[in-house]
Amino acid sequence: MGLEEDTQYPLVDLYDHEVLALEAVLAKLHEKQRSHQNLESFRKEIVERCAEAGFAVYAKIYETNQEGVFAFEVEIRGRTENVEWDPDQQVHEVTEDILDLLPNSEKGQKIKTQKIRPGEAPGHKH
Repeated sequence: MGLEEDTQYPLVDLYDHEVLALEAVLAKLHEKQRSHQNLESFRKEIVERCAEAGFAVYAKIYETNQEGVFAFEVEIRGRTENVEWDPDQQVHEVTEDILDLLPNSEKGQKIKTQKIRPGEAPGHKH
């Protein structure tokens, strides 16, 4: 699937487990970023590895003012499969702290959620 740089794509809602998967892919790519490579082949590898994780991305490679050093930026444009967004799944992943965001003193506790009526400010009760 060819993705154009200047085309507008809608924002993609990511589940917490998908954030973790993308972080793992980007960490592996970051290691390679430090070695001298063919920039176009590296850009293609970024796209392929993200596709293996289930995401269609547009990758940009930037040369820096240091010889042999470059940087990359990855823009998520969509998923490789049609996945229906399930807000209940995301609530579950957040309350279970899949991203490991809770401080050590609160580990093992579920994150509490509060249902908010449309148009109502958080913390406001009737």
